[in-house]
Amino acid sequence: YSALVTYFKLSESVSKNYKVCLGGDGGDELFGGYNWYKNSPNFKQKLKELLLNKKYGEYKRFSKKSFFHNHAAKVFPRFLPYEINNLLKIDINFDDETMISNLQNNFINGVDETKATRYMDLITFTSNSICQKIDNMSMNFSLEVRCPFLDRRLIEYVFKLKNFNYNCSEKFILKKILKNNLSDELRSSKKFGFSMKGLDK
Repeated sequence: YSALVTYFKLSESVSKNYKVCLGGDGGDELFGGYNWYKNSPNFKQKLKELLLNKKYGEYKRFSKKSFFHNHAAKVFPRFLPYEINNLLKIDINFDDETMISNLQNNFINGVDETKATRYMDLITFTSNSICQKIDNMSMNFSLEVRCPFLDRRLIEYVFKLKNFNYNCSEKFILKKILKNNLSDELRSSKKFGFSMKGLDK
């Protein structure tokens, strides 16, 4: 949610000099950039989950209901369905099952769980949330954002790759390909999302 402000300010700044720009959206889903794709969560992630579980007992109960409930809690760690109902006063009954139904409908059974999760995120989280934020904020300044990682041909190619090691450094395939085109400082820099902290970068 806070990413809306970051996208807004970034679009405002870029649009002063450019009308078209490239976005990296889809890269995390394709190349395993999110922490939840890794088999062994790092210390920071474990600590965050521990603190959330202690502080928000309801989130802990929600996340334990199923794989999809747990994933929804990781991707959208802000409000539970009943809280969204209370805040927005929407006419439909937005409950737990409504929240996870889209995840369930786009999860491919019979394949590697992490690959299925990446695909599910690409179809749901990226398409319904990330792309919508980008479109709304950038077009407010008549800025066109093109996302090469969402090219159908690239998506099909990446999902056919075998022996994808999710415990390697984030997006290691991209870093390996761009090794001779990026500085060591840039390749080794820590990942950060489009939260309010991004405004300081």
